[in-house]
Amino acid sequence: MSNPTVLYIEDSPDDVLFVQRAFRQVAPAVDLLVIPSGQAAVDYFDPAAHPQPPPESLRLVLLDLNLPGRSGHYVLGQIRRASRTPRIPVVIFSASNQQKDIDACYAEGCNAYLIKPTDSQGLRDMIALVATTWLTENLPTTPAPILPPPN
Repeated sequence: MSNPTVLYIEDSPDDVLFVQRAFRQVAPAVDLLVIPSGQAAVDYFDPAAHPQPPPESLRLVLLDLNLPGRSGHYVLGQIRRASRTPRIPVVIFSASNQQKDIDACYAEGCNAYLIKPTDSQGLRDMIALVATTWLTENLPTTPAPILPPPN
């Protein structure tokens, strides 16, 4: 079995660097893929725009809300409605602690909503919790199906 893959949808190079470092420190076996914009994320999950399906090892999407192009809210909706992996766990990873954002994300089908920590130890602790919860403790018996493109 291959290493689990986490898809991180984030536009801030600094946040990407910090999360990559945290994964290397607490969950080095995880393959972290990064998509830097909302539109690129929508395209990644759209069979017409990106014919190659996501890797079978994809186990989790970490999604920022404030993205250029398409918002994280839009990306979440597209993953749930129009992608080949509608059941993939999506964890919102945002600086927003606004209740309206939290409520909207759960209504749109996110599996969890986490507020980004502001310090490196808090980030490592959160990434360790994410890795344990979503990649170890909460694995499905079989991976969520990657659906073929519609005709």
